[in-house]
Amino acid sequence: MDSVTRTSRDSDVVGALPLESWPQLEEFVHRVLGDVLPRKDQRSAAVDYVRGLMAFGRRKTMRAMAHSVGTDPRRFQHLLRTSRWDDQLARARLAERALSSRAPEVVVIRTFSTPRAGARLAGTAPRYAPDLGRDVRCQTAIFAYAVGVSWASPLSWRLLPDTGGSDRKSVLDAVGALVRELAVEIERWRFSSVSAVPLLLEDELPIHHRPDHWPTHSRLHWIAKAATDQGRILIGPTAVPENVRWSEPGMGPMSAYFHRVSPTSGENGGGGFLLQVPSSAGSTSAWEFDLPDADTTAVVGLVKTGAMVHREHTWLRGQLGLDAYEGRSRRGWNRHCTLVATARRFQTEIGGAAGF
Repeated sequence: MDSVTRTSRDSDVVGALPLESWPQLEEFVHRVLGDVLPRKDQRSAAVDYVRGLMAFGRRKTMRAMAHSVGTDPRRFQHLLRTSRWDDQLARARLAERALSSRAPEVVVIRTFSTPRAGARLAGTAPRYAPDLGRDVRCQTAIFAYAVGVSWASPLSWRLLPDTGGSDRKSVLDAVGALVRELAVEIERWRFSSVSAVPLLLEDELPIHHRPDHWPTHSRLHWIAKAATDQGRILIGPTAVPENVRWSEPGMGPMSAYFHRVSPTSGENGGGGFLLQVPSSAGSTSAWEFDLPDADTTAVVGLVKTGAMVHREHTWLRGQLGLDAYEGRSRRGWNRHCTLVATARRFQTEIGGAAGF
């Protein structure tokens, strides 16, 4: 049976993508990734894979997705592992499309760690997970998101290498190197003005990996998470905090007290250090930044905008199976993430009109 034969059985299974929307998805994949997937069989497999990702009520394994769209899972295995296509170019095409529709306020780069039981899955090892705060066998990746007040869109990503130490220092060194790699990739994009958008780095990196130690020719401005102890030393016990208000989608108006310290020398011109006063629960956070002419409210607004990344990433995990790839191949993992991003971009652009 042809893999794209449309049957009544398929329409019952693929609840997230109605039958009438299939031609739109095929046209979307051809328009956005046509030069990346030049052969008809590649595009057909990619369309079926995206359909499987958008299926309701199923695990996003290759076998389950293949069953949901009525095809052979070996087509998906070939597409992810051995078929010749440039997934890095595909990511750039998707990023270009996302950034052409609306301008982000900030680009957020942060680590996500997923506990995984399989010893041979791509990028898994017993290691310290920065966002979990403990040692666990997990798959750790760094994602870059373009973020606005009420939206977020994945731009690029890196999977931590399998080699190297599993202790906290080794993992944070690896994270720092990949964060810089993502920042360089974004800065070199010529299809948008995203290089003028500040970076928000949500991982506390080792000193030698922080943006103020990056090459001086970098044009990027940034906000980076810092150690709270450093903030307390800089600010001192007698400083008076400033009450800052902001809004978060779904949360309404919010406020908190922040200390801001301006640089005492020529370093970090236009930047400074921001420390949130501990809440009643005792939580706090500190940020170092290099944003010329930015007042405290603007800096806090950008920091809090980064919360959209967690919501979007949770959606990609829960609804589109971002963390469901169970193969050993790093290439397969990258291609799976690329097709998840394709599904999300299709939902964002055409989903409302298609009725899902």
